[in-house]
Amino acid sequence: MSQFVIRRVLSFIPLLLGMSVVVFLILQLLPGDPATIIAGQFATQEDVARVRESLGLNRPIHVQYLSFLRRLVTLDLGTSFATRRPVTEMIALRFPATITLALLAMLIALVFGTLAGMVAASARNSAWDVLAMLGSLAGISLPGFWLGLLLIYYFAVRLGWFPTSGLGSARHYVLPAVSLSVFSMAFIARMTRANLVETLSLDYIRSARAKGLPRAQVVFKHGLRNAFLPVITIAGLSFGYLLGGSVVIESVFNINGLGRLVVDSILARDYPVIQVSILVLAINVALANLIVDICYAVLDPRLRY
Repeated sequence: MSQFVIRRVLSFIPLLLGMSVVVFLILQLLPGDPATIIAGQFATQEDVARVRESLGLNRPIHVQYLSFLRRLVTLDLGTSFATRRPVTEMIALRFPATITLALLAMLIALVFGTLAGMVAASARNSAWDVLAMLGSLAGISLPGFWLGLLLIYYFAVRLGWFPTSGLGSARHYVLPAVSLSVFSMAFIARMTRANLVETLSLDYIRSARAKGLPRAQVVFKHGLRNAFLPVITIAGLSFGYLLGGSVVIESVFNINGLGRLVVDSILARDYPVIQVSILVLAINVALANLIVDICYAVLDPRLRY
């Protein structure tokens, strides 16, 4: 197991290099000149040229990339073009809100999605099954920002149970986390039901039932473990979706997280902040996939990569 984890961690090095190249090149293709934006509306050509030289934007692309890579290796992430503050400080201030929101949404999606899928599979073709599948279909169809606005209207404005925006206490996280989790929850519910129905029809499950084992023991102990393997894969992929979806949800609920920082930085052509923010999000997605692979190996020791 330890060798497997070490190999997977070492595979991060080429992955990070690839991500750094992609992020750097994509930003070079964006329209607009950050030097023009920073110099201001009434700046002369000389002013723009002076800003471009001070930012290093007049150097060849490969020189700029190597400089970017050197800053990443030395953890000197540079200074924001727009605010002139250290990028590390800006990321450190915004990232905790985003990762907390994504983890809460993932927890809600896993717990309630798995439970809904188990209920639907255990009571197949019953009213509970139909209700759970209709609910999951609605969850997949509803846009997260629209659901967020509905939750704000009913639970914050009309009932006053939760704050409408911002962060300050645990109650502030409830509505954004629920809004963000609904799509993944619905997907996990459908995946759990499909796999559990298939698993419960296998011979070893019929043998367990023939021995007189309680229904709950057959489902939880013998069925769920095998049916849960594909669900773990979906959960790992969903974490990337949740981090990406936080960009919209943070805007709806006025949360100063990393998602909003990315949006503001793109509008300002603030290259250093955009590059590092996207890399931080990508590294977290890669870590989530590493955890998924380890969970796979724990649940089924026959699997090795």
